[in-house]
Amino acid sequence: MGKYDGLTKHIGKAVENRQPKASLFSTFFAVSNVHGENIVKFDARDYTNGIAPFVEPTLDGKSIKMEGFATHILELPTMKPSKVLTSSDLNKKAFGQSEDNAITKNARARDLANAGVINNEDRIDVRLETMRADVLFNGSLTISGEGYDSTITFPRKLSHTVILPSGKHWDEAGQNAAGNIVSFLALLAQSGRTGTHIVGNQVTAQKLAKLVETATDFRRVENGSLKFQSFLNVNGAIYYGTYLGVEIWGYDATYTNELGVTVAAVPVKKIVMLSAVNNNEMSFGYASDIQLELDLALSVTVSNRNVITKLISNRSSVEIESTLTAAPLLKDGNSTLVATVLLA
Repeated sequence: MGKYDGLTKHIGKAVENRQPKASLFSTFFAVSNVHGENIVKFDARDYTNGIAPFVEPTLDGKSIKMEGFATHILELPTMKPSKVLTSSDLNKKAFGQSEDNAITKNARARDLANAGVINNEDRIDVRLETMRADVLFNGSLTISGEGYDSTITFPRKLSHTVILPSGKHWDEAGQNAAGNIVSFLALLAQSGRTGTHIVGNQVTAQKLAKLVETATDFRRVENGSLKFQSFLNVNGAIYYGTYLGVEIWGYDATYTNELGVTVAAVPVKKIVMLSAVNNNEMSFGYASDIQLELDLALSVTVSNRNVITKLISNRSSVEIESTLTAAPLLKDGNSTLVATVLLA
């Protein structure tokens, strides 16, 4: 007999070392539109702070120039992660399981299917966050994958993309970070927006906080609380302080792309100034599927944002496929300003 045979054992809790999915940038795409189509058409108007002319009351009104607008048409990209479970998976030791708490193969199969669905949805959430970061920092969305190779560009004023000149970067002796923030706020104000947040990677955000920490208007906390407490629960996000009413956040979330390469969510030399009040939108569509239309799938679930999960089986395997057609729309491009602020 073995040393521990016949003894009562406590089964320790299994710990899964999985990085939580991040969702910091979803705050700036608060409008959600679930419409069930894969082609989106929207108008974007660049409003100016026009002033009413003075006209003596007995005279006709004075004509003013109408603000122009542009119509944008885009195809929402589709994400489709898939996991395959085979009959051999049922015979393997389950995560956190031992011979003392073994479960039936039927229960094991259901657990594996549930885990597959969760894993697929986690991967979709990560893709959505990288798309939002791409849109906010670049003013465009690059879609590259099987059947896709395109870039969608959203309207944003050229003045809202700033590259600091040589000698003026925040890691150079001639920097004027405090003055830069004032200038960035003024540019947003000219578009009728108020900057509320600055997001960069941890090095950039910490550098900014150090450069302005002696200013009268710098605060480590604002009235003992933060406007967006949920940011504190986002993995990789650190709050550094508030300057001129703008919260400074560092964000060092990373993701593993299709090639297995670790990619940073935030560019290393840039910051984005954002307005929390905007008209940006998450647009959720639908990818037509002949199996669904003909009711050929064994099991189908649809989440509240149009994520469709199918379980397609044969005798020896089950494929768990989740599909979402969606994209962040930077309808309010002038609510953002991107600046290259570091030299190295």
